[in-house]
Amino acid sequence: MLGYSANELKSMGIADITHPDDVKLSFNQLRNLKEGTKDRVTFEKRFVRKNGSLLHGRLSATANRDARGALTSTVSIVEDITATKKAEARLAEHQDELVHAQRIATLGELVSGIAHELNQPLTAIENFASGSIRRLREPQADLGLINDTLAKVVNQTRRASEVIRHLRDLSRSGASHFAPVDVNRIVKGAVELIAMGARPGEYDIALQLSPSMPDVMADAIQIEQVILNLVRNAGDAMASMPVSDRRDIVSSATNGAHVIVSVIDHGCGVHRDHADKLFDSFFTTKHDGIGMGLSICRWIMENHDGRIWHTANPNGGTTFRVELVRADLERGPTATAGS
Repeated sequence: MLGYSANELKSMGIADITHPDDVKLSFNQLRNLKEGTKDRVTFEKRFVRKNGSLLHGRLSATANRDARGALTSTVSIVEDITATKKAEARLAEHQDELVHAQRIATLGELVSGIAHELNQPLTAIENFASGSIRRLREPQADLGLINDTLAKVVNQTRRASEVIRHLRDLSRSGASHFAPVDVNRIVKGAVELIAMGARPGEYDIALQLSPSMPDVMADAIQIEQVILNLVRNAGDAMASMPVSDRRDIVSSATNGAHVIVSVIDHGCGVHRDHADKLFDSFFTTKHDGIGMGLSICRWIMENHDGRIWHTANPNGGTTFRVELVRADLERGPTATAGS
């Protein structure tokens, strides 16, 4: 399996055939057998073959003890799971590609409104700068007024720069980057981006964010993508209603070890025949949808050890909730299932 002969293995220690990053794990697990805290251990580690390549293995070791409980020997079995690990890596890479593609699709739908939003500070910069030039040409230029006008130019430049930075961050690809982040800031950023792309009066978004929220451990861009998707879906659910009734509420709250963000709409609701399928890949209730938005949202939440679910509102409409782990609590292994 590793390419060594039996005689070679007899003269080698655990560290000699183990990836350096997994040596500590191996010793800790085998110490449990030696000290008697466990009679059997199973764990995954990377072995180093004689030719230098890696083998991903699942090692199961069982202790043999004498009448006094002292360890006399161990029996170990190694299962080669290299192919499985490579398949998991390919799947994760594919999921990242889907997440990025859906993010770009979302940006594409918002781009006209965002272009308008970006054009506003650029127009203001041009007007303020032109006005300042005209005043400087006057015989007795009011330097105080000119100074105030140039300060406005700086402010509008920063505004335009922030819009561009926001778009660049949202469009970036790559692996997830987890860090403590303010969930209220994420929600505000998503709502601002929605507002940039929305038509005037399309629908009203009300924020009900709890103050002094604990940070969550998350990839801020991916969670913003989830909020973007849910808020836009809420707007679509209210499209057939009178404009005055289109109200979307986004709230945040703590719940023990978690932070919950809720997106509440007052639209048509989810048909009971569709309730169990909403997060399935390629299932959609939209005539022009491809059915990947909520599926990707669920994958993102699972990757955050969180979950996403929906409930019907008593007075009509639907509430979608996302649950994230607080940053001051240790983040466990990546989840493999969600609600």
